[in-house]
Amino acid sequence: MLPPKSHKILVTGKLHEVAIKALQALPNCTLTYRPDCKYDELLTIVHDYRVLVTRSETRIDRELIDRAAKLKIIGRAAVGVANIDLDYATERGILVINCPAKNTNSAAELAFALLLGVARNVTAAALNVQAGKWERHKFKGWELRGKSIGLVGIGNVGSRVCKFAHGFDMKVLGYDPYLSEDSFTKYEINKYDDLLALAADSDIMSLHVPLNKETTGMINLPVLKALGNSGILLNTARGDVVNYADLLQVLEGGMLAGVVLDTWHNEPQPDPVIYQHRLVFGTPHIGASTEEAQVAIGITIAEQVEKALAGDIVDYPVNVPHRIVITSERHRAQVVLAEKLGSLAGQLVSFHPNHIKFRHNSRVEEELNLLKVSWLKGFLQHIVDAYVSIVNCQQQLEKLGINISDEQALMDKSTFEVVLADHSNNQLCVGGVAFDAKTTRIVRIDEFDFEIKPHGCYLIIKNKDVPGVLGKLGTSLAQANINIGSVYMSRIGGIAMAAIEVDEAISNTEKEKLLVTENLLSLHQIEL
Repeated sequence: MLPPKSHKILVTGKLHEVAIKALQALPNCTLTYRPDCKYDELLTIVHDYRVLVTRSETRIDRELIDRAAKLKIIGRAAVGVANIDLDYATERGILVINCPAKNTNSAAELAFALLLGVARNVTAAALNVQAGKWERHKFKGWELRGKSIGLVGIGNVGSRVCKFAHGFDMKVLGYDPYLSEDSFTKYEINKYDDLLALAADSDIMSLHVPLNKETTGMINLPVLKALGNSGILLNTARGDVVNYADLLQVLEGGMLAGVVLDTWHNEPQPDPVIYQHRLVFGTPHIGASTEEAQVAIGITIAEQVEKALAGDIVDYPVNVPHRIVITSERHRAQVVLAEKLGSLAGQLVSFHPNHIKFRHNSRVEEELNLLKVSWLKGFLQHIVDAYVSIVNCQQQLEKLGINISDEQALMDKSTFEVVLADHSNNQLCVGGVAFDAKTTRIVRIDEFDFEIKPHGCYLIIKNKDVPGVLGKLGTSLAQANINIGSVYMSRIGGIAMAAIEVDEAISNTEKEKLLVTENLLSLHQIEL
């Protein structure tokens, strides 16, 4: 007798037939293919499935995960996971996998197809011919040769676009705060450290960054104004990388020559004010919509689901459930703290590190390695355009050209410090301690000693150690209706540092107001 079909797989996104056939062929599995399943209906059926495979159309939030009592694997048949509550999936022990770099070439080619379409008025000219007209004088365009293209983000897709741009004899400029100097040289990109300067020097600004806390709304009114009346904005990344309200203002004011979009705010129902505007040329998020990309994605997602069901190591994990790798509550506290320290460093670092040193007093190699990869996961999530897990963080670090080492130091075995450095001797040090399974603290930022709770939203400030600085900041926050929860302070040699816990994140506008406070040296907003 054949074994029962014990693993139920639900697919709620449209996949290539090669993926459907591969999933149907998996041993001991039953496949349900519902590419148009609505969210409300999904809530009523998801409880019976062990695997959920989706694309961007399905919202996998806390409510759905709570309904999915048997769910162990979420497969995203694409690059991103913005539609998945990743933290809650991890908390529930659900493995999330995706398919990175399978649509890189397709996305890069579409970017250039859109750019060429705008440059040569291809759509309007083709429609003119279809209408039985021959008004060739209406469609004079412009060449890409000699134009400056400013790449925002130089990861898989950005570097591919760079290669195409060189082929068109374009001048390639680039902004990526976390890409190494060697990589800029390798790709023959003129490096910019300032987004406004990049915009000002670009004829076309092309976006290739993931959507996260750092990139949401990063293309705002000052950047769009710097791009100027003759500039073209090209977005094939994610719609909300561009500040929607600022884009509307720029379009209504005629401040750009054109806006080219494959990704939109509020997909799949973008604002008609945007897509019907005379300066906007767009497509419905088709960057991965090629036969080659969909076959590659389909094969990959089927292979990854098969490995995950078999208990093998998957190639593209977005997360690794803590229950699999953590053996005790104290161990969990140390690992979570390490990841928080990495996240802190990733949000604080203002230079391009080429070396990371781990300082510890651990003699158990397995525990130390887990702390290292957890720290790297927290750090790299803020500085690379790929999704980082404790499985692939080492690989991501190598791509950045950053070396790591460790040093046994005379410190408590529960204390863990990490020092980042570059060729110019710039350094950043972060450290923490797990007092017990329930009590962890951030105890070091550079040379300053603290006991900061490693969760919440903080303003990390450095200032001259003179009276009144914190008072002025407190007054400014009160005027912005931002409540202060607690303040941690440390002072050394005429300089003070404080971690101000606030109830909610401050806006960029409020941050700019705070930065002009007298005797303030630096300010970073940190979310842990």
